[in-house]
Amino acid sequence: MSKLRGLIKVLNIIFVVILSLTFLYLFIDVKAFDTLVLNITSAGIFNTIRIVPVIFWILMIFLNVVLVLSFAKRDKSKGAIQFTNETGVVSISAQSIESLAKLEARLIEEVSDIRTQIFSSDNNAALEVFAKVPPTVSIPEVSLRLQNNIKRKIQDATGIELKSIKIIIDGILDPVN
Repeated sequence: MSKLRGLIKVLNIIFVVILSLTFLYLFIDVKAFDTLVLNITSAGIFNTIRIVPVIFWILMIFLNVVLVLSFAKRDKSKGAIQFTNETGVVSISAQSIESLAKLEARLIEEVSDIRTQIFSSDNNAALEVFAKVPPTVSIPEVSLRLQNNIKRKIQDATGIELKSIKIIIDGILDPVN
């Protein structure tokens, strides 16, 4: 994919250079520019002198925009955390870390509707955990247990120490009657 992006960048540069040289030539050679303007202004609407260059440049610009937009889409994955050990490089996807956090959070009975979001940069990671709890629990105690359990699980399973684990209680469950 990176080779294709490189090719697209090269094609864009070539297109811009051709376009720039064309206009530069037209402005440097005043006689050619005057002749071109005269031909375009004296030609009818459907005359090939007017239509062919216009269609060519519109097509080139359209293709350039399509190529740029089709390959400019960002990868929706959240990346990975990498570290090096004595035998090589280890890369753990952000989704894997989120899955471990969700699995560990589900082990706490009082917590439900768990969602996670990881933020990673420069091989550091921070985790946000969104959850709902019943009204009968102590939110500070459950939050602390969540943080400690998730931190220990991620550390034991991956060797990664999270920079922070933010617990967000985003709802209180209705009591069961």
